[in-house]
Amino acid sequence: MRIAPVANLDGVEDHRLEAAGAEVRLLLMRAEQKQIAMNELQIDFDCAVKDLAVYSEWITKLRKLVTPMKLVITTLPAWLDSQD
Repeated sequence: MRIAPVANLDGVEDHRLEAAGAEVRLLLMRAEQKQIAMNELQIDFDCAVKDLAVYSEWITKLRKLVTPMKLVITTLPAWLDSQD
């Protein structure tokens, strides 16, 4: 699942998180209806370094939506120096 970059994450309760969660639920429902085994969900989101703390909270909430399925995120080299 590709999430387009956003200028500023407002917080964990942001409407974009709700939209992403709804899309995840829809994808999982469609896969189940078609009897497609889903092993993992990959999230690709080019989050700004300044927003990594909020992004981490987003991922925690999304992980709950897909448990026990594995959730995998892409990371950027710029994130490596951040404590978030």
